[in-house]
Amino acid sequence: MGRLSGLKKKMVINVLDGRKIGYICDADVDLEDGSIKGLMVRVSPSYWHTSVKCREVIIPFDRVVRAGGDVVLVRAEMQNILRFLEAPNP
Repeated sequence: MGRLSGLKKKMVINVLDGRKIGYICDADVDLEDGSIKGLMVRVSPSYWHTSVKCREVIIPFDRVVRAGGDVVLVRAEMQNILRFLEAPNP
């Protein structure tokens, strides 16, 4: 078991296309049972090939394939990431 702080600032790579999505900046944690529901990732504009400014998205934790070293591998379909990107900020 590791610490949540150990995940911060790790690079997130999408195994579906091999591209860097961005860096972990926080996590979505269930306060009742302490489980991690998702990783908050600051997405770089280059991932979208547009002028969209960096935004934070949540990648569900069940999409994490492997975490190690400085990289976290995720299986994230583009339409799921776009849905989070387009969601209004609270």
